[in-house]
Amino acid sequence: MGLKSLLNKQYRDKKVSFQIKRFFRFFKAKKDSTPIFVFGKQRSGTNMVIDVMRLHPDTEVFSESIESEAFLKWRIRSFETLKSLIKSSKEPFVCFSPLMDSHLVEVFMQQFSNGKFVWVYRDYRDNANSTLRKFPLGTRKIKDVLSKRQDEKRKWFKDGISPRTLDRLKNLNIEEFSEFDFACLTWWVRNRICVELDDVCLQKIIFIKYEDLATNPRETFKILCGKLGMRYLDKATCLIHSKSIGKNPYPEVHSDVKNLCDDLMEELDNYYQEANES
Repeated sequence: MGLKSLLNKQYRDKKVSFQIKRFFRFFKAKKDSTPIFVFGKQRSGTNMVIDVMRLHPDTEVFSESIESEAFLKWRIRSFETLKSLIKSSKEPFVCFSPLMDSHLVEVFMQQFSNGKFVWVYRDYRDNANSTLRKFPLGTRKIKDVLSKRQDEKRKWFKDGISPRTLDRLKNLNIEEFSEFDFACLTWWVRNRICVELDDVCLQKIIFIKYEDLATNPRETFKILCGKLGMRYLDKATCLIHSKSIGKNPYPEVHSDVKNLCDDLMEELDNYYQEANES
């Protein structure tokens, strides 16, 4: 824990809330727990959703990490490990954010029949900007796939690419792409995962649009709570802000990449809106 973190009010509030929940959990009785899995591409607002869950008094949260009870090197340790954590929890809801395992969403559905499955997405340009700032080498994953290089460290990314998506990637003229184009293409690849699910699995997905949560947190979280079967509390949204929306200018996107991302963004928006209207 560095000085910069300690000076950040949001960080301090999250830590205090977490410690208070841990203290009171000691006195709670064991109850049946519903698992919640938050999927999506990194830098899409998944941390914001996890923060909301962490502030809610009815949840136990295991966020993606290098090493924890639930994760090892950012991947889940095993499904049996998650089941054990859910079984031993004293909270009504147990939340996980297995982002690097998002391509296994269908397997999660098979393993956890009573689970809730959330997919968080964000405008691809903001995601690309955020990715390049946070992970300067973040485009190596898609470049490995396009150049047919093999790298075990990034195998998880390739494992999430369907043959249909791979065929579309092969037709792109990558010689003309910028780093921003590759970052946008990475967004396209990871978010293709959920729209390629069959209809039965797709209907189980609870879509969350980052921009709506950031600009209209109470109403968006209220809808989410209804779908999760969780009681709604205003205080869980107290740390949400919209500062990252359009925070930095967007570089020009290659037309081939733009067309792919615009089409997918429209498809995600349609699923999101249809689900909220039903």
